[in-house]
Amino acid sequence: MSEKNGEIIVEKFLWQTRIIVGHTEQSGPYVRDMWRKAIRRISKKHPIKQVLLVGLGGGNAVLEIQKRFKKAHITVIEWDQVMVEIAKKFQMLSHSQPTEIIIGDAALIIPDLSRRFDLIILDAFTGNNPEKKLVEENILISLRNLLEIDGYLMVNVFRHAELLYSFKKVFSFYNKWRYKANTLGLFRHFGRGRAGDPLPDWFIHKMHSHNYALSAIEEENTDSVIGREGCLGLRSRIGSVSLDSYFSDTEPEIEKSKGIRMVVWHPITRIDKATGWHRFFLDVSPQADAFLDLQNKKEYWKDWTERAERYRKKWLKNDIYEIEEISLEKFISTYQKTEKISNRLKKMFVRILNRNVESMGKSVHLFGVLNKETKEIVAGLAVCDFPDISQSFHLVSFINTGAEKSHVGVGLIDHWIKGCLERKIRFPNFGTIWLPGNSKSWIGFTKFKQQFNPFVLRYPQPLFKFIWIK
Repeated sequence: MSEKNGEIIVEKFLWQTRIIVGHTEQSGPYVRDMWRKAIRRISKKHPIKQVLLVGLGGGNAVLEIQKRFKKAHITVIEWDQVMVEIAKKFQMLSHSQPTEIIIGDAALIIPDLSRRFDLIILDAFTGNNPEKKLVEENILISLRNLLEIDGYLMVNVFRHAELLYSFKKVFSFYNKWRYKANTLGLFRHFGRGRAGDPLPDWFIHKMHSHNYALSAIEEENTDSVIGREGCLGLRSRIGSVSLDSYFSDTEPEIEKSKGIRMVVWHPITRIDKATGWHRFFLDVSPQADAFLDLQNKKEYWKDWTERAERYRKKWLKNDIYEIEEISLEKFISTYQKTEKISNRLKKMFVRILNRNVESMGKSVHLFGVLNKETKEIVAGLAVCDFPDISQSFHLVSFINTGAEKSHVGVGLIDHWIKGCLERKIRFPNFGTIWLPGNSKSWIGFTKFKQQFNPFVLRYPQPLFKFIWIK
């Protein structure tokens, strides 16, 4: 008998143990199979090193976590000491992988935790009912602060699926599934690649910058910038037909000019379909951009992967190379010697670079990595600042043969970020990243970008309509 959970029944049959509280199985074949299938939804390759489990139950979730992520350190918050003693007595906790157990009210403990976790599991119940204090907004915000930027939050709400809506206000909803009587949900931070995720406060899409829109005209082979403030677009012509492309969550206002036009509307986070618009049947060219948010991030590198952090430390200790701004002529000359980039791509990126230097002037920064002794340039990064939207865009980068293993790539990104902080630019923008359906040639550079755990803006499928005014 427990003061907190009331009567606790333990049933032992052969090798199986069932723990029942309030006529509900807390541990046993049902619960263990539920958690086995739930934990498998997270890839074994994902770096799960720190786990927070809120609600021990009979310990089945602990065993399944240890089985899948053998090196994970598990911290459990459990309000009932009796449940802990039962789990230990019936060997539901592994001795080979010690579990840290905190006894107390999770609603009071969670806000005081400082460690960050790769996986957080909420499985706290009073009898059949989920602990409703744990879905209050202040607790959910505390959980968000405890979750690593690339982490997962898993929630068991039993028969109370409506509770998942509270989590959707604070986290990006990834999946919901049923295991017989139980409903479970999987969540992540916003910006992990789900279309419709809200953007950080004050983030303004690049096409809402007049300077960016004007610089894109030649790059996109377009004729003019169209639209209005908050809903700008680009127009190109193919013979007598116009192709208008708008980039906004605000529905475009269509001009009533004569002619045939195909109007394409690219929403940024809006996933509904407005009246009169059609959605492309196939998402033939999915798009996503990746950017960093430096708001209150003086120690920005702490959001990076362990590997990127390690490379940064090695780069800062290096005494062979240094980074400085170089001339356009030196940048292009060295870039054109890069062996791994095709001549076609080189010509395209040189044209983009020249266009940005011509239109944006000193807003373009050309960083070169130089050998301190020989002054030979071995790598480079070109970026362009758009202060009106507090963004700096990656334009061109390269690393020449022989310098790949010196961590110059991470060094250049670190240098770029430091410069953004100095120039009060909040969002360093890596630009497009690879998604399934894109060219496989993008994969390598996308993996490099992902080391810095950027916010990934996954665009919804575009909408279109045809206009013919005689």
